[in-house]
Amino acid sequence: MMNSKKVIISGSGAEALARKTAEEAGVPFGTTTLKTFSDGETYVRIHEDVKDAEVFCFQSGQNPANTHLVQLCMLIDAARRNGAKRVITITPFYPYRRQDRQVEIGESVGGHVAAKCIEAAGADEVVMVDMHHARIREFFTVPVTELTAFPLFARYIKEHEDTHFMVVLAPDLGSINYAEHFMRLLHLPLIQVTKKRTAHDKAKVVNLDGDVSGKDVLIVDDEVNTAGTFLANIDELQKRGARSVILAVTHPVLSGAAIGRFDSSLLKKILITDSIPLPSEKKIPKMEVLSVAPVIADFIRTYAHR
Repeated sequence: MMNSKKVIISGSGAEALARKTAEEAGVPFGTTTLKTFSDGETYVRIHEDVKDAEVFCFQSGQNPANTHLVQLCMLIDAARRNGAKRVITITPFYPYRRQDRQVEIGESVGGHVAAKCIEAAGADEVVMVDMHHARIREFFTVPVTELTAFPLFARYIKEHEDTHFMVVLAPDLGSINYAEHFMRLLHLPLIQVTKKRTAHDKAKVVNLDGDVSGKDVLIVDDEVNTAGTFLANIDELQKRGARSVILAVTHPVLSGAAIGRFDSSLLKKILITDSIPLPSEKKIPKMEVLSVAPVIADFIRTYAHR
């Protein structure tokens, strides 16, 4: 049986990653026009012939999240209207991912709203990278696939770091699953932290379950936003005699004053991915960027719809 025609297109939030993935996967990268009219409306046009094709539509949901979400929905709609056989969205960084539940009465659940918009636009399947919380999957009625960057991090650690005195630390309850995955990949002990949030984007460590004295600590999570949680953990690790800290986080949101918080001498390295484009002002010497293009390309090469 002949393979279906495949095409990759992208919104402005993930174009560099989409191009790299297309090259890795050996799939054509379709050109598009994306612009904003004077009244603020988004305009989208696909120039590639997508008739009867499986169209992989890339977009990440970082700031400006609203623009990127609307672009994604309009790209899906354009692919549908121009005869695509199937539309598979690749959202490495899912928009409104942190709004995955109602915390206070009267709130909207932004992650659910984004899912309904993507489905209504015509997506057949959705692919994410390290989706933040499994409940996001429940927002969709179409199939959802979660890919992960953690094997990339594990390979880098094995090749570049001495792990004899290393432990893995989960910075909060939400990151335990990621830390346990890493623990199994590298065969390292796991340290758990209990934190208390004192204000928005501020946290205090109230308990650290394990000995870190003289240890190299690997802190893993799906994203770094303002870096408040990481700062609290690094401060506590320094008090307890840790030798060094490496951060391994998939999505480098790095909002607000995050970059200025990474000046601790204990922090040896920050491993991140290209799920979100990193502007030059957010790049620092301690950072190492690993591409998730091979992970996504492997999915696209072997794709068969359910």
